[in-house]
This record gives sequence, C-alpha cells and structure tokens, in this order.
Amino acid sequence: MGSGRLRLRLQPGGSTRGRTMRVLKLVVSQAHWRRDTGKVLEVLGHFIPEPLGAEHKASNTKRVMLNVDRIKYWLAMGVTCTNQVNHVLGFAGILPMHPERGANVYRPFFQNIPASRFIPSSGSGSTAPAGH
Repeated sequence: MGSGRLRLRLQPGGSTRGRTMRVLKLVVSQAHWRRDTGKVLEVLGHFIPEPLGAEHKASNTKRVMLNVDRIKYWLAMGVTCTNQVNHVLGFAGILPMHPERGANVYRPFFQNIPASRFIPSSGSGSTAPAGH
C-alpha cells in the first residue's frame, strides 16, 4: 500500500437528525475510497464547526481535537491533504497558513495550554529519525 495513495480528509459524522451536533472526523483513508463509506485507516481527530454555545456565537469559537503526533507521522510519510484539512491544520499551527486565507486571523487553539505539552523535552532521547 503506497503512501502516495493515502489522503487526510474530513469525514462527516455526528447526528443525522437535524443540526443538533455536526462533527467532522479527520481521518486517513485511501484516496480512491468514497468519503462516506466509513472505511478509514485511522481517525486522527475531530472538528466541530458549530459554535460551542450561545456565549461563544459572537466570537465564533469552534472545537478542534487533534492527535498531533499521529498527524505529523502521516504527513512525514507523504500523505496528501484536502484543502479543508490544510485549512484546519493551518489554524491549529501544524501546517503553514495560506497567505490569502486568514494570515491575520486570531488563533485561540493553544492559547491556554502550556507549551511543554506539545514540545518534547530535550532529555527524552535522541533527535535522530527512527531507523537511522
């Protein structure tokens, strides 16, 4: 199974009755698989595009839950992303933002989380890639 045929994409999920909860799953799947078949290799996170509640509608706050380590692993393996995934990962700070799409947008995703959770400590082993 070649990694050039894999793709990071958003797959719809959540409630099918009304608009109670719309959830988009960030998944790794084969590029030729249809989006709604449910066949995925790995679920890497969830994106809820609806505002959290009435108090957050003015600020348009949304929820993003991502497995950053696994996303970076798949990107290092050469997996391609859809435009929507590029946009979500750009807001999360994993990929660079497109210069014309929200370069000056406020990004509150990681504002209250200590950086030590996302940056490995310097004493936790070698920095050489695996297999070298």
